[in-house]
Amino acid sequence: MPHSIILSEGWSEMAEAIDYEIARARKKFPQPNLLHAALVEELGEATQALLNQYHGDKTPSRDIYKELIQTAAMVIRLAQEGDPQFPLFQPAPGITRRNW
Repeated sequence: MPHSIILSEGWSEMAEAIDYEIARARKKFPQPNLLHAALVEELGEATQALLNQYHGDKTPSRDIYKELIQTAAMVIRLAQEGDPQFPLFQPAPGITRRNW
């Protein structure tokens, strides 16, 4: 199956960065952890960095990239681990692209 153009260019490096960030975050903030709150925080930091750059701040693009990688890591952790604050959501182990 051909890869999507969007995911092929630079995807492996990005996936590696996200994987590293997930491992770092799990070590620093093990469960039980309020992952939804962490996700919102990371998204807010990424948004703030983008807006700062847009409005002329000298925020380096690499800093924005790092915030976006951290946001992606929190999205994946929330999907995989759930959040004790939302007990009705139970992550579904074994979900793959073929069976969702």
